[in-house]
Amino acid sequence: MNENIATPPFPLAGEIASLGAAMIWACSLTLFTYFGKGIPAHTLNLFKNIIAVVCLTGSIMIFQPQQPPDSYYWWTLGLSGVIGLSIGDTALFGALKRLGAQFTSVSQCIVPPMAAMVAFLWMGESLSFWETSGMLCATSAVAFILFFSRKDGTLVSKLRPGVLWSGLLMALVAAFSQTAAVVLIRENMQNVDVLIGTLARTAPAMCILFLPAIMNKQSSSKLKILLKDRKKLIGLTTASFFGTFIGLLLMSTGAKYTKAGVTTALTATYPVWIIPLSAIFLKEKITFIKIFFTIMAVGGIGIMVYGN
Repeated sequence: MNENIATPPFPLAGEIASLGAAMIWACSLTLFTYFGKGIPAHTLNLFKNIIAVVCLTGSIMIFQPQQPPDSYYWWTLGLSGVIGLSIGDTALFGALKRLGAQFTSVSQCIVPPMAAMVAFLWMGESLSFWETSGMLCATSAVAFILFFSRKDGTLVSKLRPGVLWSGLLMALVAAFSQTAAVVLIRENMQNVDVLIGTLARTAPAMCILFLPAIMNKQSSSKLKILLKDRKKLIGLTTASFFGTFIGLLLMSTGAKYTKAGVTTALTATYPVWIIPLSAIFLKEKITFIKIFFTIMAVGGIGIMVYGN
């Protein structure tokens, strides 16, 4: 990938931002899972993007950052938003509803290895021994978690085969979408203000999500029900503000000030932070095996960073 990284405002700015995004996403995913019961994945995704666009627009009006030097940046960042936020996040919410917060978050540990593979196939970027070892470690850990989750009496083991496989497919679509989005934003964010770049990604995603909501009466009715349920509204607005608005700003900052492999590796640590949260608030079962292989998956990502 392009090594021309923008100068950070202070040392490790990109790394700190990426790790902060991971912690915020762990909290917001737990809130989305808790307050999002009974609400379709598409409606949840539309709602969180509306909140993010409102917050980003307000911030841009206040701070008035410099506009991108070329319309090309709007198009490429917009495309990354449609892929990552419209398609990817809708699939992620669908997986959350079927597989639970812990398993879904762990499945996304394959994003950094996938990003490295896409960079190798698309850009000719070679993989070092450590990068290859880390990729195998992370993907193997996810496979082991899938196997043991069917045996230990957790949510995944109780699912009907149709629900299980649809959840796995959605988790895979989410991972592919996030991989493509990271590759697209890595270089194009270098010459764009973080607020502008994040809005350029979020606004098109919101517009795309609006179309089926307008045409689908069920989606429209669910959104109206959400707006009338004060408890759900407050909970999901809080999750959207921190997880989408703040989280995406931190992710964009990480992508701007450090290499793609590093930022995806650090943001992918959110399964570690989500395990205690989902156990406390969602009553999801924790097992030693699940903790072990989650740490193994994140450890594999760390190996990739070491060899980057």
